[in-house]
Formats: sequence, structure tokens, C-alpha cells
Amino acid sequence: SSGINAEYGTVLQQLSSATSRNHFKMKLVILLSLIAVAMSVDGGWSSWTAWSGCSNKCGYGTHKRSRSCTNPAPTNWGKYCSGSSIEDQRCYETSGCAGPHGLRICFQETEGSSQCQGNRHSCSGWSSHPAWTAGFRDDTDKRGGGCNYRWSIEQNLPSKNREYRVCFRETEGSSQCQGARNTCTGWSNAPNWSAGFRDDTDKRSGGCNYSWKIEERVNTGNSIPKLCRVCFRETEGSSQCQGSRYSCSGWSNGAWTAGFRDDTDKRGGGCNYSWRLECNNMW
Repeated sequence: SSGINAEYGTVLQQLSSATSRNHFKMKLVILLSLIAVAMSVDGGWSSWTAWSGCSNKCGYGTHKRSRSCTNPAPTNWGKYCSGSSIEDQRCYETSGCAGPHGLRICFQETEGSSQCQGNRHSCSGWSSHPAWTAGFRDDTDKRGGGCNYRWSIEQNLPSKNREYRVCFRETEGSSQCQGARNTCTGWSNAPNWSAGFRDDTDKRSGGCNYSWKIEERVNTGNSIPKLCRVCFRETEGSSQCQGSRYSCSGWSNGAWTAGFRDDTDKRGGGCNYSWRLECNNMW
């Protein structure tokens, strides 16, 4: 720089007029330092390395990447790079998890009348190994009372690169059980409602036997694992259909939908059910 050049010239003049050997040595050291500063190169960062593997193969961990101050390396008293040479980031893996995992749907009936039969509280298999909930039977044949339904979604180390759907089936097949007796929601990246299933007790005996499951499939665009919730709606609206006719569960935390009550006690009409699965990133 012009400042260094000016100082360089001053030191040269002082060297030529040095009055003693020590004076000369001191000025020579200053001159050599100025030359070194003029020739210095500040350091620059290299590119980041690839991320290391996740420290935990079943759940949350950390992975790292690094860079070095070598592009170029500092020379002749050049400045070292500012900033950190190592970066940490949270990561999530399930490749080392043993056994079934993912999401599952749970069903519960809380009324407990004689109309409500079978397993009144059960969960499906985890989505990595999908299986139906235990069957629940809503039987109105000469029975009053009603059944109070609700659903929830639970998680156990859901994998990355997955999307999900909920499926419903009815296996009794009486004339009371109408509409889509085997249906699934849309996949969670494009959620939509399952086809409607209609439970109609108006002058019909018999009963309907329900179960649910949750399925997953690979979707490489989902690099972050998902939190999901199940939503329920009833669209018939007869006096038989009571309570919350549209509600959603908590996000993969086991919190239930609001209760919906199907009450056939001296009531005709019917109830039309459908479900929907919605998902968001875990972070």
C-alpha cells in the first residue's frame, strides 16, 4: 500500500544515515518486517466437507462437517480465517431401529351400551408393518343406547422419506352398512377424505363391524419425518348423529379427536362417516 511504501522509503533513508551498528540492525529488522507485511496473504476457507453420518442410527443425533483455512493458507503474517472450522447439525435416522415403527391409529368407544360390542379400545399395527385394529361392532338389532367414538394417532420413530394414509373397513355387511365398506384416505402429501361410509339404522336390524389401519409408502421428497393427525367428519346430520361431527386428533401425540356419538335409541336416519390424514414436518 502507499502507506507501507512511504514507511519503507523512510526506513531506507534511516538505514543510509544510521549512526551505529545497533541502530542499523534495528532499522533493518523494521525494513524486513515491512517487506513481509507487503507480501502477506490472508487465509481463505476451503469448501465444506460432506456431512458425517448421524451419531445415532435410531432417533435424533448430530452430524458434522468441516472446512480448513487453506484456500489460500495465510502466509507472511496474513490473517487467519474468521469463523468456525466445524459445523454441527441435528440429524435423525431410523436405519438402526429394531422392530416395527412409524405411526399407528387408535380407536376408542366410551359409551359402553349393549349396542357397542367387540374391542372398544384398540390400536392398529405400526405403519412399517401395517395391521388392522381389532374389530368394533355397532349392533342396533333390538338394542337402544348409543356408541361414542374417537380416534388418535401415535408415533414411534417415524422414518424419513415416507408418506401415510388411513384405511377403514367394515366386515359385517348387513343392510345397515352402506356406502364404501373398504376405503382409504389420500396419501398425506395430497390429503383428502376417504369415501363415505353410511351406518343406517332406520328400520334395519343387523350391525356394522369396523376397523382401521395406517399405511406408509416411500416418498423421497419427504426428507424430514412427519407428525400426523387424523380428522373425522359426519355429513348426514340426522338426530342419530350427535356430538362433534367434525374434529381432528392431536399431532402424533395420542390426543383424541372430540367424541362423536351414534345414538339409535328410538331414532331413525343414519350417519355418514369419513376420515382424513394430515401431516406436517417434525421440525
